Amino acid sequence: GEFRRFQQEWQFHHKTSSPLYPTSNGRSENAVKSAKDLMKKAKSAGIDPYLALLTLRNTPTQGMSSSPAQRLLSRRTRTTLPTHATLLEPEVSLQAKAEVERNKARQKMYYDRQARDLPTLSPGDEVRTQPTQKGELWRPAIVRERVGERSYMVRREDGTVLRRNRRQLRQTAEKQWQPVEESEEEQLVDRQDEGGTGRTASPIKTRAGRIVRPPAWLSAYEQ
Repeated sequence: GEFRRFQQEWQFHHKTSSPLYPTSNGRSENAVKSAKDLMKKAKSAGIDPYLALLTLRNTPTQGMSSSPAQRLLSRRTRTTLPTHATLLEPEVSLQAKAEVERNKARQKMYYDRQARDLPTLSPGDEVRTQPTQKGELWRPAIVRERVGERSYMVRREDGTVLRRNRRQLRQTAEKQWQPVEESEEEQLVDRQDEGGTGRTASPIKTRAGRIVRPPAWLSAYEQ
């Protein structure tokens, strides 16, 4: 596609994440949230939103000694706040990378205090996928392959292939759906009733179209 050609032309790596799971793209989501909050506050205060963005870019990031402008431009940018000329001179921030790694390690340490890794899934494992709409049920699916550290490709009973995060999948021990041939449906015949009429009935199906089969132990009882 067009984006793939753009990626090859500019020689960068496009790393994707699981859909409907914003936590895996937390850095970008947090940046969007900060920008939206800033725009709302600028509108309510009646000030220029671009001036608010300029101030944000010149504000040092928490846990770091440099601002976004310093890390991108290697210098501070001029704002409405009086600034000495020496502070506007170019200066490369050599500690930025080490500070970013230190912040990541600290965040991971606090997160791992209560977080636990979920069991790894293998191709062929039977799972249920988290619904996308409120009120829907978890739908059965089968794992096809693992495409990331915690990301999997799964196939639903209708043939749809989805990519989901491990937290959106629940492993189950239930017997999954199986394709039913037309000849099988014709073979599902009810037992003769007490009157001996020998009538047959259509097989009972679920909303998804699967045939409901009674447990084997019920075969010992007359219906």
